[in-house]
Amino acid sequence: KSIETMGSASAEHTADEAGGEAVFSSDGLPSLLTPLPPPVINSAANTNDDNADAVIEESSTPADVFESFHAHADAVGWSGLSKSTIDNDSASSVEDPRRALFRLRAEVDRLESAFAAEGQKQHPTSDANDQYQLQQLKSRLENMLGADASADVTLEKLLRGRQEDLSRVIAKDVQNFQKGDLSEDMDKLNIDAVGDDKNKINDGKIVYELYSSSLGQQQQQNQSPRAATLEERLRKLETILGSTTTTTTDASSTSLLERLNDAERLTKEMDMKEVDKLAAKAKVVRSDLEAAARARQKLASSSSSSRVNDEDGRTLTALHTHLMELEGISTFLPALTVRLTELASLHSNAAEFGERLNVCEEAVNRSEKMLDSVETSLKKMEEGWKGNMEVVESNVNRLDDMLKGSL
Repeated sequence: KSIETMGSASAEHTADEAGGEAVFSSDGLPSLLTPLPPPVINSAANTNDDNADAVIEESSTPADVFESFHAHADAVGWSGLSKSTIDNDSASSVEDPRRALFRLRAEVDRLESAFAAEGQKQHPTSDANDQYQLQQLKSRLENMLGADASADVTLEKLLRGRQEDLSRVIAKDVQNFQKGDLSEDMDKLNIDAVGDDKNKINDGKIVYELYSSSLGQQQQQNQSPRAATLEERLRKLETILGSTTTTTTDASSTSLLERLNDAERLTKEMDMKEVDKLAAKAKVVRSDLEAAARARQKLASSSSSSRVNDEDGRTLTALHTHLMELEGISTFLPALTVRLTELASLHSNAAEFGERLNVCEEAVNRSEKMLDSVETSLKKMEEGWKGNMEVVESNVNRLDDMLKGSL
């Protein structure tokens, strides 16, 4: 089976643009087109389907499939495997791949025994990764050839084993890819991939190259534009749904399945009722903006039509200039006002201090005069007391003399 060609992809894209329905968006963004759902691929028995031409189905035998991968002129190795070359005489220049597989299996057994011997001697010379690769190779050879090495391996059994082995490898890698962590198993993948990178990751895909042939390279080149187209359509869907994984970094770190799940979830959430509610809100906001614009225009026209005096204009200009100069210290104005009030009270007190000092000096002078007068009075009183004491003493002496004379 082959996939859709680039012509059919471009035709579907043109149909999406022609038959899509415009999605409501804001005025600042262009309208986006809703892409049509992909066509449903029915079975081969349904020949009346309109999309039957998009898929080309072919049937071939396993031997013909292996012969189609023939890419070398000498027909040596896997590219030369066919029923005719296997049934020929063993003296032919073409080596039977079954013999090579048996020989490779024997070599794997010898390597396993060598690793076991080195482990018993406690002198390991191989890495754990080599042992892991050896176990993987041995299990794959057993799956392709069977557990019994002496059994007759037919071409049909060989092809079936090869197909099952490839299916298991791809299923394992897809499982790791869905988990989103390929760094741990990046170096442990099997020998099916070709090139330095065992897993080639390009735009969220794992590319396997089984045979280095011009046919495989041509198919990969044909699929690259198709993958780019699908990636672009997925980004458009994410843009419409409002997803946040549209950047390059997020898209590279997020797996394709997670992005598709997010797109499906957003599609379910964005129903018609929700869209109608958002449209009604947008209309209300738009009407409010229009009313505000009309009011602003009316206010501007009324202010421009009013006559303003030149002196008032100069005053307003000076006030505006003053306010612009005080813009840096406007936060300190309350504290400055309080301090200025305190300074005004202190200034008034200082102005009254001289008068109060003069009053105090006058009071001191009056007090000094009063003290002088009191001192003078006390001196006069002291002199009077002294005179009175002398008179009293003389009188007492006279009385004593008179008493003595009378006795």
